Amino acid sequence: MAVLEVVDVGVRFGGVVALDSLSFTIDAGQICALIGPNGAGKTTLFNVVSRIYEPTSGSVRFDGHDLLGLPAHRIAELGVGRTFQNLALVPGLSVLDNVKVGGHARSRGGFWAAALRLPPMPAQERELEARAMD
Repeated sequence: MAVLEVVDVGVRFGGVVALDSLSFTIDAGQICALIGPNGAGKTTLFNVVSRIYEPTSGSVRFDGHDLLGLPAHRIAELGVGRTFQNLALVPGLSVLDNVKVGGHARSRGGFWAAALRLPPMPAQERELEARAMD
């Protein structure tokens, strides 16, 4: 089953065509690479999948969800993340804690439950730490 499905995606910046009818699928467990010269549209594709850019045509589905119809925070909750080459680590936090920061977008308790350490936050924190250690 396709985890990521990109169908006929096009992106135009004025008269410049960055992506033209791009289509591909990535199945669960599949390892693949996106290679090409500068200006080929690699970053544009990542920006479309992570909803930084709005495509001019096409569709993007992740795990059965239409990403183009979702706001960025919902896409993060589904597990799609976007990193940049300039790391933005939180000074003073350990490596483990910096890794865990990204996992909090998928927690179920909300801000107040986390801030006040209400149930079930301690259990979720242990689960997040175990996943971060993998």
